[in-house]
Amino acid sequence: MDSDEEEQVQLELAAEVRSLRHKLRAREQEVNALQEQMETVTTQLHETSEELERRMEFVVDAMTQIESLEAQVAEAKRSVLTYEMQLHERTQRERAVEAALQGKEKQCEHWENEFHRVDQELSSQIGVERELKEEIQAKSDDMRACKAKLQAVISSVDELKQQNASHRKKERTLVTTLRQQVEAAESSQRSWKVRLAKRELKIESLRRQCQDRQKELDGVERERKQESEVHERHKLDSQSDLEKLNVDENMPEMERVEKLLKTGLDRQKISILNSLPKILASNNTKTNLTLVLDCMKGVWQKFESEMNADPAVLLEIFKTLASLACTTVDGKVLRYPIVTFHEEYAEQLEACRAEKKNAVFLLTDDQIAKLLVPFVLDIIAEIQQKDYAEDASLALIAMLPRVGTALKKTQVRTVL
Repeated sequence: MDSDEEEQVQLELAAEVRSLRHKLRAREQEVNALQEQMETVTTQLHETSEELERRMEFVVDAMTQIESLEAQVAEAKRSVLTYEMQLHERTQRERAVEAALQGKEKQCEHWENEFHRVDQELSSQIGVERELKEEIQAKSDDMRACKAKLQAVISSVDELKQQNASHRKKERTLVTTLRQQVEAAESSQRSWKVRLAKRELKIESLRRQCQDRQKELDGVERERKQESEVHERHKLDSQSDLEKLNVDENMPEMERVEKLLKTGLDRQKISILNSLPKILASNNTKTNLTLVLDCMKGVWQKFESEMNADPAVLLEIFKTLASLACTTVDGKVLRYPIVTFHEEYAEQLEACRAEKKNAVFLLTDDQIAKLLVPFVLDIIAEIQQKDYAEDASLALIAMLPRVGTALKKTQVRTVL
């Protein structure tokens, strides 16, 4: 019986020693894993510090990167918090392991007392007991080494905490600089608003001046029309002029237009040019449009070369060209609004664009780009009197919204 008990005690001791060895190996593996994780955390923190130093160089672009920086800082905070939580959990695990080891040490002491109590009965097992003591001493040495490693890990954690505190200080300085830049931007925005208000007041004064100038021009236009009417009355005195007024009523409409533009009186030419959009609405073909443009070019060249020519005819040509670019099939003229205050002009411009989306124009964009625009550019190139330059430019400006990519760059350079 004593031998069986001794064998059982030996087996239990051997099993306990094996379990202790297994736990110590597991503990060493956990400590190695902790060291690797701490090295990973250290490298990540170094990378984070380098990233922050690089971002300090781009403070000039901070206005556009505020949101991304805040998101990255928040992500860094979350990662640091997770690392701290992981470290806290690992320290708790280490404490639990230490408590378990202390319990095992107490068990070892208990078994040593048991060995001393049965020393006389188990004299044959002294050698085995010595071996067990040596193994236990080795394990205690291993435990001391593990404790030293854990102490080194704790010191590295303290260093990491200090680095985190320095990073938080840098973050606070970054936030203060960003706030200062935002305040500077807001102050510059306020100054721009003041400048914009002054500019709008200046625009209003200029608009009033333009209205006054327009009234003066309307008066001058009325005087010119009266003078032209008097001049026409004088011309009607001759029999040849009276014959020009007689046009066959059965003549086709486009032939009548061609005849009046080539041989008609100034008043007849103005009347034809004024009603030209309505005439083309019922005769809208490329041939008719080309014919009308050729007649208008002949009128332009004739009146441009004459010194005493009536300027009303030339001005009516430009008005007709602008109207052709903006007239719809139902006879409505869609032009861009006159420039006024910013908000009012924006509303009018938006309404005009919405109306143009649903409108069907008399002439297509291709006809505008290939026929009307080159015609106006040729006229602008041949202008010799500055009085007609502004009206020609207004006619070209009226066509620009209808022009697509068909307009050649060389023609644009000619205008400029």
